Order: sequence, then C-alpha cells, then structure tokens
Amino acid sequence: MDKCNHGQKCSGCNPETECVQMDKSVSAEPSQESVALEVEEVEKTNPESCEKEEPDFKDQWLRALADLENFRKRAEKEREDALKYSISKFARDCLTVLDALQKALHASEETSASIILEGVRLAEKEFISTLGRHGVQSISVKIGDPFDPTYHQAMLENEATEVPAGGITEILQTGYTLQERLLRPVLVGVAKDSKS
Repeated sequence: MDKCNHGQKCSGCNPETECVQMDKSVSAEPSQESVALEVEEVEKTNPESCEKEEPDFKDQWLRALADLENFRKRAEKEREDALKYSISKFARDCLTVLDALQKALHASEETSASIILEGVRLAEKEFISTLGRHGVQSISVKIGDPFDPTYHQAMLENEATEVPAGGITEILQTGYTLQERLLRPVLVGVAKDSKS
C-alpha cells in the first residue's frame, strides 16, 4: 500500500494510500538557514560574482607570494647568521684561556720559571675544562692498548717485545671527539708483528 507524508488525513490522497503521521520536530519546509546557504552557493557560482571577487583573489595571491618570499629571505639570513656566529659561546669561553696565557707571558718578565710553568698548567687546565663544556673530550688511550682504526691513526711501526703485535707503543698526539663524533684521531705508534 502506498503512503503519503502529509501528516494528516487529506482528501486529495488516493483512498488506497495510507497517510503517515510525521514527527512535528521535522518540518517539510526548508529552514531559513538552509535556504540562505543555498543562496550563497548559487551566488558563488554566478559568473558575475566571480568577476567581482577576482581582484581580491589576485591581491591575496600576491600578498601570499610576497609573504613567502619574505619568509625565505628571513630564513636564509637566520641560517647564515647561525653558521657565522655558532661558535660565539665557545669563542667567548676561550678568551679566558687566552687571558690566562697572556698573564703568564707578562709574568715571565718578572718571575721565576716555576711560577710561569704553574701559570701555563692552570691555563691548560682551564682550556681542557672549556673544551669539555662544549662537548670536546680527549680520547683515552694507553701504551699497550690494541690499535683501533676508529679512533687511532698509525704513524709508525715499532718493534716492541713488551707490547703485543698491533698494540700501541707510543702516543704522538692526543685525539678528541666532539659530542661522541671523532674530531681528530689519536696519532700513535704501533707494535710490529715479530714474524715479519
């Protein structure tokens, strides 16, 4: 059997059609909000309204393009400044070491060698401390340690009976790491294999 949605019995319906009672909260007529939205959609698709809004779109696009270019220039400048001045804190800390060395040199004119030597030792200690604050650490190595190509660079081979073949016989220059990355390898002498 067919149903009609009039919500009330009507005389215009076919007698074989059953009328269904509608929920009173749902109206058969569209709301004012939905009508307004539909009108806005139609106005947006109207070619005349598009022609009116076109200069606004062009202006917004040009502004966005200018903003993007300004952002690119600002980011490039910040990158250049970061590269240029990234070591400023480290350099400032190194100045205290330089001051200590200069004081030791000035004192050398008036004082004995032992006092100058003590001043240089204090400057070295201050410099090692400064490097440590910035993540630079010396690589610990001892005579007899096995050669590790990751942190050591062999400069010469020695015949040594007290050190096994491939062991370190002497340390020529201290190596350093920066934040656990190799900065400079330890220059070492390595024991020769006695068979060769």
